Amino acid sequence: MVDNSTIAFAVSLVAAFVFLRVFVRPPELIESRDAELKIKEAIESRKRTATTADSKRDVSEGMVEVVKTVVPQAKDADVREVLNKTRSVERAVELLLEQVREAKPEKSGMKEAGQKPEPVKLQNPGWADTKEERARNMELKRKQMIEQARKRCQSQG
Repeated sequence: MVDNSTIAFAVSLVAAFVFLRVFVRPPELIESRDAELKIKEAIESRKRTATTADSKRDVSEGMVEVVKTVVPQAKDADVREVLNKTRSVERAVELLLEQVREAKPEKSGMKEAGQKPEPVKLQNPGWADTKEERARNMELKRKQMIEQARKRCQSQG
């Protein structure tokens, strides 16, 4: 049947496979594990120093520049104030963008309240049956749009 040398060869192959699998790692795996350990160490050290470093950290000019780049309409004093409160550029940008969004409807609402353009009204707003009616509607719409643009230019200038 099966010779003893064949069984010994099969057992040695299995043992070699197990040895290689357990004790020899590919370089990518070693590098990824080293990187993972470094990341874990950095996170732990950051957690340890977070309470003392964050409370003492001043707002740098770089932080203000980053926030001003994203939210240019914000004043420097407002940016510094929010950065002092949050100690985070990301959070400061979020808060300032929320303030800008809240302020914009009020300003644009004031402009529109005084001078609101009239909406374009067509005689027949749907698709006209004949080519002549469609051409007439297009011409009417074009004239109304030109008139509205002129009014807008006159009110702004």
